[in-house]
Amino acid sequence: MVKKRVNEMDERKIEKAIDTLTERSDEFQGVSDGVCNVCKLKSFVDNHGQCWTCSDGYVVRPNSGVIMSPGKFEAESRYVPYMWDVYLMGGSSSDDGVNVTVQVDKDDKRLFPELRRRRSVVMYESDTGLVNEV
Repeated sequence: MVKKRVNEMDERKIEKAIDTLTERSDEFQGVSDGVCNVCKLKSFVDNHGQCWTCSDGYVVRPNSGVIMSPGKFEAESRYVPYMWDVYLMGGSSSDDGVNVTVQVDKDDKRLFPELRRRRSVVMYESDTGLVNEV
C-alpha cells in the first residue's frame, strides 16, 4: 500500500512517511480485525482496542462511524481523515483543483470495512477549511 502511494514523493517525504508508519506499526503490531471499543465498529484495532480514527483522538458516534469532534472532519465518515492523509502524502489518483480522488485498496478496506464496496473516495476542502466527502 505505502510503496505504490508514495512512489512519486521526494526523498524527504518518503522518509517522513516511513517514520510515521513505523511509529504507528508498534501500535498495531500483533493485533488483527476486531471491534473498536470506542465507536463499536468492526475494524483493525490497536493494542488499546481502538480503530485508527478513535486512536487519533476523534470522537466517533458509536455504531455509525460519523465523526462528532468539532473541526476539519466534523460530520464526516471516520475514514475521511485517513483518506485525506493519504492524499496529503501524495496518494491522490486525481486532483482536478476542486475534487480529490483517492483509490481504495485492500489495506484501506481492512482498516475500514465500510469501504469494502468502494473503489475510490472523492473529497474536497471547502473555503472554510472543512474536508467533505462528495
